[in-house]
Amino acid sequence: MATDPDSGGSALPIRAALNESAATDFTQTPASPAAMAATDLPVGDETRITSNQTFTQTMFSKPGCEELKLRVFEEVNQAGSTHELTRVLLVSKEWNRIASPLLWENVLVTNDNILPVIRSLVSARLETTSQIRNLSIYLRPCAELCFGRDGFISRTILGLSSEKVIIRTSQNSYHVLVPDFLSFHTSSIPMHPSTNDVLEWNLLIIALRKLFALIKDDLSSLKCMSFRLATWADPEKCSYADSTDLTLPRQLLVTLLHSLPATCTSIELDDCGHSYNSPHSPSSDHLCTVLSSVLPRMKHAQIKVTDLCPEVVRGTESKFVAPKIEDLRINIRPTHSWRSPTQKECSMHVPENILGTWDGGPTENSLREQMLATALRTAFDNGSFPKISTLKLVNWHEDIYNEISHFSLVDVINKTTHLIPKLNITTGDQTTPEETVVALSPGHELYCIGWDREKIAESIVDDGWFTTTDNLRFPIAVQNPKLMKVDLLKYTTPETTLFGYGRRSDSSDSGLNPQISSNLAGDDEDMEGGYDSYSNEIDYGSYGVSGETCDNNVNFHLEHLRKFQPMVVNNFDWTTNLRI
Repeated sequence: MATDPDSGGSALPIRAALNESAATDFTQTPASPAAMAATDLPVGDETRITSNQTFTQTMFSKPGCEELKLRVFEEVNQAGSTHELTRVLLVSKEWNRIASPLLWENVLVTNDNILPVIRSLVSARLETTSQIRNLSIYLRPCAELCFGRDGFISRTILGLSSEKVIIRTSQNSYHVLVPDFLSFHTSSIPMHPSTNDVLEWNLLIIALRKLFALIKDDLSSLKCMSFRLATWADPEKCSYADSTDLTLPRQLLVTLLHSLPATCTSIELDDCGHSYNSPHSPSSDHLCTVLSSVLPRMKHAQIKVTDLCPEVVRGTESKFVAPKIEDLRINIRPTHSWRSPTQKECSMHVPENILGTWDGGPTENSLREQMLATALRTAFDNGSFPKISTLKLVNWHEDIYNEISHFSLVDVINKTTHLIPKLNITTGDQTTPEETVVALSPGHELYCIGWDREKIAESIVDDGWFTTTDNLRFPIAVQNPKLMKVDLLKYTTPETTLFGYGRRSDSSDSGLNPQISSNLAGDDEDMEGGYDSYSNEIDYGSYGVSGETCDNNVNFHLEHLRKFQPMVVNNFDWTTNLRI
């Protein structure tokens, strides 16, 4: 079968049928053999072409064939491009009505298309924007705009050519133009070569405010909303944004939650630790309180936001009830240690006797986990989640003095806590990029590398949403159950992992890869070959212990792990209040 090289190998007959039907007057009879002979077709193809044309006329003109037409349009949408589907919409009003939902039903927003998407939403009719069911937003910190001797080096700014959005007002002065459709109070933002990253980020914030306003006014049938921030800028672009503290106004997340229509029953928020707000804002703007007012109408919710508190499940009424929710996952984002308690929104809900420990360190991290877990369990026992099947809390415990850290996965319903260890390792030359390994179960260790390695590991540990090939996000519950039969994540337990600090259990029971568990065990007498047998493959040297043998390096880490013990929730007490 012939294929079109521009469509990634899609079959031509479907597209040919669409083009043929668009150019054919169905009121006329098929062309005669004499008329076909006047064409450049080889002798003998006249009957086949006439037959195809007759089939197309019958298929697309017969009453009651909308389902068949929709299937053809879906094939064009999957095998072709958005441009090709747009051409289909222009054929007739009927085709536009049938195929339009395919173009508008699922919308992905990124740095490169956020402005064109907003422009389309502003100009679209209400009956068109009401077709949107899924809106997935995934944004990265803005990359650096490189400046040369004669000005900036051309690249795109949020999907638009830099030549169109940057104007030079003087020798060393530039302005970023704000598009009219963003309805901003000024037409440009002044920029400087040393601060241009932040200013482009500010333009992105302006665009988000406009997008959220459009959600509230025009997306009346939205069902699924995902908003995520990436850890770093696009690695393919030159950037110093990885060392720039780009913050997302926390009020923007509140605005997003307020803008969700009543039809939206699935929400995912992931601020990647970038959201920030003063604790002196009005209580009505407190993100946790707003979340408690939104959760009751949700079926699926995944919240990965820094600085959360038990107000998430307390609400403004005497009793918090979320009668529809089936899946609730909360991920505690570690707060920045350099921010004092008075700079954190949720600090107003922290008891005064522990406020001094609210410094972003291990103590705050553990206390925050225990406060949230206890509040979730109390709400569950009080009947606040009558339909819930999954209620989990994920926390990340990082030891800054060495590279041995772990995830804790609290299953609130089953009252269990799983500890998933993570190691940073280097292979061979010390100049090679750092690699991370997460021990999940025997034969299932995750090795990841790059700036997003910890987010990748986190998603493997627990992620209630999945990403499609078009980068859209959906709750796992909407997937075909047949696809979810194989569970590769057999989590470890506190009693059988390295965090038990006793003698090493058998590797088949510990849930750890034998090689990893043998290097982490606290008692080297139980090992065959000791550490030396594996020392040439993994180098655990770190933080002032270079030059020592691998035995000493591992012993150094194990000594520190014993000091690490208070951070591990081995025997979580679900019946008492916060333990100080």
